[in-house]
Amino acid sequence: MKLKTFFITILLLSFVVEYSTGELNAQTKETTISILIPPTGEKAYGIAGEAFTDLWEKVTGRQPIVYRM
Repeated sequence: MKLKTFFITILLLSFVVEYSTGELNAQTKETTISILIPPTGEKAYGIAGEAFTDLWEKVTGRQPIVYRM
């Protein structure tokens, strides 16, 4: 359950960051997403970040920006 909660939290934070930084292109409705992966904590955080990165690329055809903090 913790991994699912973490994954959803990362997803929501990504959308908040994109909205607040104004990276949403109004003409094409495309976004550039940034994924933050913490260096410490549970190993599941890194796994979830990598899984979300792969999923985002498969769904959108674009590679997200990944920050390993």
